[in-house]
Amino acid sequence: MNPKVKHAVAAAATFVVAAAVNLVTGMLTQRASLVWVITLVALVVVGGAVEAWLKWSGGSAPAGRSRQKAHQVKVGGSVRQSMTESGEQTASDSVVDGDVSQRMSKPGEQNVTNTGVGSDLTQDQG
Repeated sequence: MNPKVKHAVAAAATFVVAAAVNLVTGMLTQRASLVWVITLVALVVVGGAVEAWLKWSGGSAPAGRSRQKAHQVKVGGSVRQSMTESGEQTASDSVVDGDVSQRMSKPGEQNVTNTGVGSDLTQDQG
């Protein structure tokens, strides 16, 4: 299942379970009985199962593009940016006394603009 669809399904299911828990909690406070307690526990377990399914099936909320930025900073040492996925690495309007190293495992954007680099500039892409 597409991660966005999976997230939407889990969000809808969580909303329904939360509404049902609210209803059952109201009924439990008005007419306390074993049936309402069991129903409440079952709904909480179902809600937890939905969240566990979302997490363990690799369908967490769709993330935006990964970004690493060093902007308007003064660094006495080196700047190292490393990521395992594709994304954007930027060092801009900064002063770096040491090295600037940008590495990513998959192709993406690497930019160094208006930045004084005291030593080496390294940019690697997998």
